Amino acid sequence: MMPLFRREKLASRRFEPIRILPFTWRQKRRLIKTAAEPAQAYSFPFNLSSRPPAKWIEFFQTAWYQQLGGGEIPRVKGRTITAASTVADLQNTLSILKLVVASANEKYGALVRQRVEAEEAERMKKEGIRSKSEREMGDALHKLKF
Repeated sequence: MMPLFRREKLASRRFEPIRILPFTWRQKRRLIKTAAEPAQAYSFPFNLSSRPPAKWIEFFQTAWYQQLGGGEIPRVKGRTITAASTVADLQNTLSILKLVVASANEKYGALVRQRVEAEEAERMKKEGIRSKSEREMGDALHKLKF
């Protein structure tokens, strides 16, 4: 199993939930220029607040499949989710995306918390063993009669 984090960031890491950001004016302009037929399905690139980790993407894909029972799963690449939708169904697609992103955030956040708690418990255990060993060594050294 690959570690979720780098060791040096052990104390300072927190999962910041990923959000879908509004379209920029350039994206809107580009999408408007690609419009051909209202009933046609288009690929809409939704920007994310940050690049999701691989495990988050797995949670996203599973949640999408559970929500819609299959169909075309949006592609996640970098900080973008690309979903197919008609113009008429765009708001519904965005609402489902937001729901699925929230589900992936919740599951990934729980995984992160679980991992951090397990690492913290392991660290505390090691510190406890070390401090007990240090006490025992200190006591033994203190009792020495030269």
